[in-house]
Amino acid sequence: MLNRFIAVSLVAVLMQAQYLPRLNAQSPTTQNPEEAQVRKKVEKWGAGKKVTVHMIDGNSHKGPIIRIAKEDFSVFDQDRGREVPVGYAQVMSVKTPHSALFKTLVVIGVVFAILGIACAADGCSDS
Repeated sequence: MLNRFIAVSLVAVLMQAQYLPRLNAQSPTTQNPEEAQVRKKVEKWGAGKKVTVHMIDGNSHKGPIIRIAKEDFSVFDQDRGREVPVGYAQVMSVKTPHSALFKTLVVIGVVFAILGIACAADGCSDS
């Protein structure tokens, strides 16, 4: 009778153990929304994408992303010629340079604007 009680108690304890938090598991890191946004952008762009990173302390780093991790990423700073680890919490903003297509479209838009202003000033109508 005692053996049966011990066996049932042991089974009950083992069944409850699955609901206990894992002692060896890492606690989830909490990121504020800005950190999560920076991390999402960096992961979306991936390694190799050229970026400009503006830091909270006023520094900035410009170059390609060379490593992406959970807590930080690294940029090869072209001005300093070395890898710079950047923590997501230290970033104020991260941007990519404008694409060649965007720059071309801006130039075309400016040309058309100048032509329009010149035409309006001269009276380019056929009548």
